[in-house]
Amino acid sequence: MDYNNFLQHGGKKTSKKLSKIGSKRTSKRGSKRGSKRGSKRCSKGQILRNSYTSKSGKKVPAGCITAQSNSGKKTSLKLARYLAAKDAMHKMAREKFPKQASKKCSAGYIMREGYKRKSFKSHSKTGKRTSVKGSWTAPGCIKSVTGKSKKGSKLITIMEKNVLAKYGYDNIKALDQTSRHKALRKAIHANKPLSIYRRVIAIATLNKNKDKKLYKILRKDAEWIKTQTEYIIKSSKKSSKKSSRKSSKKSSKKSKKSSKKSSKKGSKKSSKKGSKKSSKKTSKIAKRSISAIKK
Repeated sequence: MDYNNFLQHGGKKTSKKLSKIGSKRTSKRGSKRGSKRGSKRCSKGQILRNSYTSKSGKKVPAGCITAQSNSGKKTSLKLARYLAAKDAMHKMAREKFPKQASKKCSAGYIMREGYKRKSFKSHSKTGKRTSVKGSWTAPGCIKSVTGKSKKGSKLITIMEKNVLAKYGYDNIKALDQTSRHKALRKAIHANKPLSIYRRVIAIATLNKNKDKKLYKILRKDAEWIKTQTEYIIKSSKKSSKKSSRKSSKKSSKKSKKSSKKSSKKGSKKSSKKGSKKSSKKTSKIAKRSISAIKK
């Protein structure tokens, strides 16, 4: 099941629906942030981080940050399109199979949404190549992993599947520690270390309630990634950049304060000097006027 290629193989109806959904969402967001995004343009390898308010109440303006994804693009936009395509597919499945979609699941079971399998090419045991047509799978009840009858909010979504498998990080429970670390080392060299770390953490979190043994292995491997030189160098560069920014801000604040103090002192001194000079002039004029009267 590939949601990224769903629009290409799923038909023209979904593309029209998606364009409507996307236009509505983007028009709302674009009207608020369009002026800011239009004025700021980030360099290659950077993305525009939206403005936000911190926990302390401080307003942080929008700015360019280094992209941590392998593509170098903003993943939130890609994720929004991916989820929109997924929602459209589920909606079509409910329309195709209304009886199965309206069915109520018993205790300990949850409703699994319907989906479409894309067409693919295969071969038989004899070696003959065959093409398998795409097919729809109806919605149905499946056993809940947590034992609850209600679905929780899905906080983690992995768009690209089996990314680490090509480096040998597959069937993890069957692998020993050295082979796992060897596979992860290959993945770190080929990709950004932080993206690999985040992926391992995401897979671990998704398996927390399903397989506790696998969850523990993945968490240990994630902690091991943080000890690698590639990860440490990247994080140290980030911290040095942050510290340099902070120091520059502090120095600019200090210079502003010193300039204000000097301007205040200068204004006080000039006012004092001006008042003394004016008093001397007035006293001279007064003396001249008195002498003229006496004469």
